[in-house]
Amino acid sequence: MGGDAAFDALSLRASVSDPAPVGRLLSPLPPGPCGRWDEGSTLELEVDGATLASASTAAGAGAGAAVVLLLPGLARGRVAASELRLPLIWRAGAAGAPGMATSTTTFTWTGIAYRPFAPARLSAALRDDGGIDLAWIRRTRLHGDSWDAEEVPVGEEREAYLAEVLAGDGATVLRAFDVDAPSATYAASAFADDFPAGVPGSLILRVRQRSAVFGLGAALQQTLWL
Repeated sequence: MGGDAAFDALSLRASVSDPAPVGRLLSPLPPGPCGRWDEGSTLELEVDGATLASASTAAGAGAGAAVVLLLPGLARGRVAASELRLPLIWRAGAAGAPGMATSTTTFTWTGIAYRPFAPARLSAALRDDGGIDLAWIRRTRLHGDSWDAEEVPVGEEREAYLAEVLAGDGATVLRAFDVDAPSATYAASAFADDFPAGVPGSLILRVRQRSAVFGLGAALQQTLWL
């Protein structure tokens, strides 16, 4: 399998020794949970005349939908960090086959595996001077399963966040903080400039961790009462 930005620059990205089995659903697949195994539902499908059962997926599908079994023999196409979000031409076919025996498509690698997780437990506390202390807890996408560590690893080249105060529409940014720790101080003067009518009953806040590879990670957006 080859991939690149132009046909005349295609390079080998992966080699597959065995084809992936293809089949169809024999019965509708209901929507299931995300992030954990669904041990209550079943998946009925037919592959080369055999009926199998497995776990369900989150989106669900109707009877007769095509199914591809992802077995250990599948290969991952190699991509470089410089190709992130670039549309690449991918061509697959039997080794040594002429052009007419290949299949070609365009696919853009979004690098979603590199996206930082959304932070957790966002809080806001009024200060005696009229400002607000903002704080949250970092989550990590790498090596965060140890119970012995006091804190999970940063998982990025450096720790950095973008924290934003949003207007009542939940979209307009009133104030932004670029910080290198899971906290920020909303100074009283800035708070007064953003809310000249006085202290609001609540604040809409959004926090995202930064990644040198992916950019801004998944957002934690929450309305906090003051």
